[in-house]
Amino acid sequence: MGKNNKFKKLDSINIELAPSVIQPTDGKYAIGSPLDNLYDIKHLKPTFAFDYVSESKDDFSLINHSKLCVKDYRDFFSGLKHISKQTYDELSKSEDAHFHSVDWDDTAISARDFERHIDPNRSNTGEEITAYQVKLINKARLFGFLYKGVFYVVLFDRGYDVYKRK
Repeated sequence: MGKNNKFKKLDSINIELAPSVIQPTDGKYAIGSPLDNLYDIKHLKPTFAFDYVSESKDDFSLINHSKLCVKDYRDFFSGLKHISKQTYDELSKSEDAHFHSVDWDDTAISARDFERHIDPNRSNTGEEITAYQVKLINKARLFGFLYKGVFYVVLFDRGYDVYKRK
């Protein structure tokens, strides 16, 4: 460096971030990032991400569900194509889409069960992830959460079994 340069050369910088600091990667959701408020993104059409889709071997897994067949996957993608043409506001007002936040008191699974699919190491912080559900086709529902206008798919309920029967 020339002697007229006002800045000194730094050989290395060692910065340690506190564990509570969130480091999103590539604009995608990182555990602990603040989620969207539906009102703020209601004008957007959903796009879908599968970073947190359940891989468990249960009835709500899109990947390891033992009873899903080719027709189910065709219906799944046909449903995604259909709902991605509408804004979140249109979906929330549509009788067909049944798009709304999930009230865990009405379901056979808990908020904690849902959140464990997203982060198996998640501790009970008291801060719930706001989950949403949307109807794809027939009884099938998608459960996920919203971040930067993206609907992160977590669970796929082919037979409308997440909700308790009344």
